[in-house]
Amino acid sequence: GSGIIVHTMGLNTSGLPGGVHTNKSYPNVFGTAGWVEVSRVRDLLFACLPSESEIRIYDVSKPLVDIPYLGKIVARCSRSGMHDYRVLDYLGPDGKYMTCLVDPDDTGNRLFYYDTQDPRNPKKMVEIHANWEAAGDGLGQVRPGGQSWQYHLVTWHCADLYCGKNHGDGLYFLNTSNLSLPAFKVPLPMLSKGGFARDVACDHLDAGV
Repeated sequence: GSGIIVHTMGLNTSGLPGGVHTNKSYPNVFGTAGWVEVSRVRDLLFACLPSESEIRIYDVSKPLVDIPYLGKIVARCSRSGMHDYRVLDYLGPDGKYMTCLVDPDDTGNRLFYYDTQDPRNPKKMVEIHANWEAAGDGLGQVRPGGQSWQYHLVTWHCADLYCGKNHGDGLYFLNTSNLSLPAFKVPLPMLSKGGFARDVACDHLDAGV
């Protein structure tokens, strides 16, 4: 099975070098996990359990006390693929929390958006096939950006062998206020031939790329 050990960070309990930090172990919090990620905007942990075809959600607001189970997203998931992260948890333009799962089962450039305002009862809202450069390979990272994080910026990691002459030399933007709109591409002419954007980030709220 998969366990978790929680450690305190920063100054130790004595406030002096050599003091003892606090930690707590959860050896049986769930079975074997494909991947585990923590939300950047809420005290939530997402754990992929391939054998159960579900992604469990846990409350990690007080991890040195307990990590209670909240709910689950019923979806196939696995550790396969080359993604650095699978979960983009965010506060949507309408003030509700949403969760984007980035190709959680490595089944071919799929983005799944869930309403997780109530993590005890997630609701699937939209599935997007990101086939802008290839049908089944090349989907890269998905990161928030723009005013109030309205947009999701998608990179492409696909070589000629799999995606023809599409090198990932652009960013694709999804408007989270209306995910039914088609993605639009912003070329990156500064990239050398054959290069691609490995990742993308915005430095603070309401910033540009």
